[in-house]
Amino acid sequence: MRRKRFLGFLPAFCLVALPLVVRGESTMQLGDVSGEFGGQVTVPLTLTTDDVIQGLVAVFDIEGCAAGVDIQPAGLLLPPVDGPNADTVVLRPEAGFMVLGVVMDSNPNDNDTIPEVLGPAPDEAILLANVILECCADPGDGSSLQTALTFVDGVHAAREGGPALDNIVVVDGLSQASGEGLTLVNGSVTCTPMPDSIEIEDVTADPSTGADVRVLMTNVRGDVEGFQVAVCYDAAAIAFVPPDPVEDLLGADAEQADFIAFETEGGVAIGIVIDLIDPMQFPPNIPVGVDNHVLTLPFACISGDCPSASTDPDLVTPLSLCDGVVGEPVKENLIVVGGLSYGAGEGVVLQDGAITWRKKPVIPPDIFIVDVIDPETGEPVVDEPFEGTAGGGSVEVGLTILTPLGSVLTGGGAKSARKDGVILDPDKRVSIQGLSLAYSYECDELAVEETFDITGTILQAVGAEFIGIHADNSADDGDDCSMVLAILLDATPPFEGQVIPPLPVPQKLGTLSVRILDSVGCNEVVTMTPDDGVDGRGEVPVFNLISVENQAYPVTVRAINFKVTSLPPGPGEGGFFRGDCNFSRRDRLVDPVEVADAAAVVSYLFGKGIFKFDPPCLDACDANDDARINIADALAILYFLFVPGTPLLPDPYPGFNAAMERIGPGPDPTEDNLNCEAGELILCPVDD
Repeated sequence: MRRKRFLGFLPAFCLVALPLVVRGESTMQLGDVSGEFGGQVTVPLTLTTDDVIQGLVAVFDIEGCAAGVDIQPAGLLLPPVDGPNADTVVLRPEAGFMVLGVVMDSNPNDNDTIPEVLGPAPDEAILLANVILECCADPGDGSSLQTALTFVDGVHAAREGGPALDNIVVVDGLSQASGEGLTLVNGSVTCTPMPDSIEIEDVTADPSTGADVRVLMTNVRGDVEGFQVAVCYDAAAIAFVPPDPVEDLLGADAEQADFIAFETEGGVAIGIVIDLIDPMQFPPNIPVGVDNHVLTLPFACISGDCPSASTDPDLVTPLSLCDGVVGEPVKENLIVVGGLSYGAGEGVVLQDGAITWRKKPVIPPDIFIVDVIDPETGEPVVDEPFEGTAGGGSVEVGLTILTPLGSVLTGGGAKSARKDGVILDPDKRVSIQGLSLAYSYECDELAVEETFDITGTILQAVGAEFIGIHADNSADDGDDCSMVLAILLDATPPFEGQVIPPLPVPQKLGTLSVRILDSVGCNEVVTMTPDDGVDGRGEVPVFNLISVENQAYPVTVRAINFKVTSLPPGPGEGGFFRGDCNFSRRDRLVDPVEVADAAAVVSYLFGKGIFKFDPPCLDACDANDDARINIADALAILYFLFVPGTPLLPDPYPGFNAAMERIGPGPDPTEDNLNCEAGELILCPVDD
């Protein structure tokens, strides 16, 4: 007996001198299966034997319409649960061939073999592997195509560049090849045209809104010139709702139909003719295709069992494609191709469907709230605007989300608490998967930076995987300026289900950066307004929504207000406090003028060397606002500080005037040659 190559991809298999024994017969066989064009098929690779099999190699070509996709081990070739299993399995799936190599016992202590699960019957087969192939596309001529699966020796290796292998089984340490106790039975795959079909698509609907049920058509034998659908259902549970106009029954792939009519005797029957006006002149039709949407059937739930609250059980109402029941005369389900009708008797598959009636939770928009906070203090900012400088730096705005501790239901229970007619059940939890926010604003008032800082927020804590922000700050594209923000907690593989969990207090989402433009005047208030339907990065409208359990719900989003409370200084025109010559207490709004400021004026006028003071803001040293700095300014400061009845220093005086209005810092109201290079932002006067 000659020895064949056994697993050239492995270390040499130990062959030992054994006494002559009588060996049995083994058969490796590939199955014969069929499948539809464009679909996948599974071909079994099996083994029958009356011997003890220690290993095997299977090599076969794939020639024809189908192409190889994968070879998946089965049975003893999988990791063990109980009993024996293969120690080594090597696979090479290619489009035109496949290789399977098996060593049952590469660990001598296991003594695993294949026959331990076979029993005494020599014709009992064990499944070694499932061969996955994909049929080619339908050539469109109505014919079937066959692919041959043929065992081949000495052609393919277990790895590229390795030695070519033969089909063998190993018995008693010796290989048996074809004709030496091993029989190889080839297989085949027959790819057939997909059958024509009419299908009612399953749908889940809320009884309060009704159900729109799609009817789909697969037509492969030719373009459809017309069709007829007859649907039966329980008239005590649901009712067909004829639309007005009746053309609304037509699906997206049948909108060009010239004729449509329906009957409701015993169900609903609908007849369609695609081209009734001039069928001889380039007639329109429904082209060959899979799952063409041809009808949309509206139904209402009228049963007393229709769920009226989200805690009520679902109601399932079947819809069946029925022949010879509906209409007068009774109608059949059929398609028309080439002037001939084809129904169930001619191979058209009729697939029934059902409506699952399920009451959606009623969630008022204030269940979920995106609120505005001061990012430094964490305090809510609802009515008060954020203060900022027109034309200055960015204003930081914090956003938070309130996640209810209970899920929102329309039924009740002893533990439930009612809110606005809706039940919050504390025994269930709402976890947020993501949300989208949309704001609009005037282009000449605000500009939003494309940053959203989540440092130290709940989004960072749970590992949010997608944060997207887009700001349209240009009026040149013909629409309003806007900002959209998208947050998705779990966006990339491996999908681990990150969510914002229900927590008793609002959780910070992140911080926006917004600039107030220099066209906005002192004390003017401008707003970023929540605005459903603004554009994102293209033409797709973005809405203020939140995602919970794969459903979108409305979310209340607070507007963000900004008020100009200061202006940037021009060159040499910064804001100052009158009399604060040393600029030592310019951060105080009340009484920053003191005796040291009088000393600073004297030092500026008469000091020598290191004792001479260099004022950072000459305007501030001009205490009497006479456009000059002299000894009178030192006296004005001293009189103001120590002589009762002395009037306030001229504006901008730091503190409060007689009307208790805040004044300063501000620009010099007097035109002179003095300047304030070190001046601060110019504060706007306080509103009345």
